[in-house]
Amino acid sequence: MKSILLLLASAAVSAATPVLIGTRTNGESKGIYAADFDDSTGKLSDVRLVALAQNPGFLALHPDKPVVYATGKNAAAAYSYGKDGSLKLLNSFSTQGTNPCHLEVDPGGKLLAVANYGDGTLSWFPLAENGSLKKLGAVIQFEGSSAHPQRQTAPHAHGAHFLGDLLAVPDLGTDRVMLYRTDGDSGLKPSEPAFVKAQPGDGPRHLTFSPDGKFAFAIHELSSVAEAYRVDGGKLTSTSRSSTLPDDWEGQNTTAEIEVDPTGKWVLASNRGHDSIVVFRFDAEDGSLERKAIVPAGAKIPRHFKIAPGGRWVLVAGQDSNDIHVFAFDPETGELKGTGNTVSVPSPICVLFLPVDA
Repeated sequence: MKSILLLLASAAVSAATPVLIGTRTNGESKGIYAADFDDSTGKLSDVRLVALAQNPGFLALHPDKPVVYATGKNAAAAYSYGKDGSLKLLNSFSTQGTNPCHLEVDPGGKLLAVANYGDGTLSWFPLAENGSLKKLGAVIQFEGSSAHPQRQTAPHAHGAHFLGDLLAVPDLGTDRVMLYRTDGDSGLKPSEPAFVKAQPGDGPRHLTFSPDGKFAFAIHELSSVAEAYRVDGGKLTSTSRSSTLPDDWEGQNTTAEIEVDPTGKWVLASNRGHDSIVVFRFDAEDGSLERKAIVPAGAKIPRHFKIAPGGRWVLVAGQDSNDIHVFAFDPETGELKGTGNTVSVPSPICVLFLPVDA
């Protein structure tokens, strides 16, 4: 009987997945928070502060080491993490750019790329053997502008997204997705072609890749459009565009996040203003996006959301409602449904699941 109870207790513990939450600290937030997510019930525990930090807005994992990276006030930081989501600062360096808003590690775990929104630059850091940051490798300055009279007078790098040795960097200010290749110890070099152009006034914000790497999906912040691209080597070719909004919507809106579910059949995106999550059906045969549903987010200004590793839940972060809402997701039908499970957290703008075997 004792061994059975121990087995059940072990199963209960293993069901909890640590979740890290990046925040804005210009209000009540103190830094990075953690919670525990039960994939069997969709329940998220109350949050706890795990790192004092200034504006640790976006978070990213090392591909094979227990290390997580965070943007900060004109800086990037590396933390080691424990199985309970606890964090220990390894080191932090200036990005030599302003308002870093997104970062990601290359699949080989050798380079961290950081998009600096404020001055439209891309910074990269080589990584040490333990995953900590080495001295800043370089800062790449983007150039140009586009159609929007307020938001696109200068470049604004907004994301850093790796597919193998290809790095895609959406630039909201110039309506381009800049493309680079990792180049060993030399860091990054321009790919060929060097960018893919969005439509004037789109404002590309974030991008993600299909599980098989054959397609990319961009969310355009200013036009409220999701766009699919076929990936052929380093070339991205548009195959479909679809609005994230109802046809009769007349209010103000900017989009925020985009993600593909583990099956590759569904693409989700978030609206800020309309405050909703959009579900698109994706057809890999012709590369088309078909809008299936627009679901109220419950949260106010859903700046970020994350599909749980098993693909059955979606956690939506409400930046202005100071909470995270849990939705149930059906990967067979694409149905997204609120569960009523909500947890308070100040100014959440990024949700990151830690590996269960951390």
